[in-house]
Amino acid sequence: MRTTRPSASEIDAKASNYQAQQAVTSTTAENLLQLRRELIDLVERFGAVPPRATKSKRLSGARYDVTASFPQRVDVDKHAAERLHLACLAAGRPSLFKKLFRRESVFMLAPGARELVTQARLPEGAPRNLRTLFYRALAVEAQSPALEVELKKDAAGAGKDAAA
Repeated sequence: MRTTRPSASEIDAKASNYQAQQAVTSTTAENLLQLRRELIDLVERFGAVPPRATKSKRLSGARYDVTASFPQRVDVDKHAAERLHLACLAAGRPSLFKKLFRRESVFMLAPGARELVTQARLPEGAPRNLRTLFYRALAVEAQSPALEVELKKDAAGAGKDAAA
């Protein structure tokens, strides 16, 4: 691990290399994305549904099988489901609703929750292990750090002059 501050030229060399690699990666990613779109389109138009598949199609070449999956996300409208539940109850068929839907509770982090549990004193009457229970109820996932490298405006002009 480095213990001294890098020189300005070292920083500029790494930043310049990063930008060059970023440009190559961007072009490669665009090409890859275009090929992906083309393959998905071909599979969707000409592919066949493989055995036991419900959301996939496959297109075979001489050397490759290309399979595309077309997943779906289904959201249930809580109010419409409740109306259906009431209709099933009114029809005397409450078990029919249970074959269509199940109830689940969803807990969301309340605004100010972290501030509440990090106070020096817990609210009166709170369980002694509130903090432990609270943090066990959370799943925190670290995100990748963001990095942006930009050429300084004055350096862009100086680079042109130096190159001339």
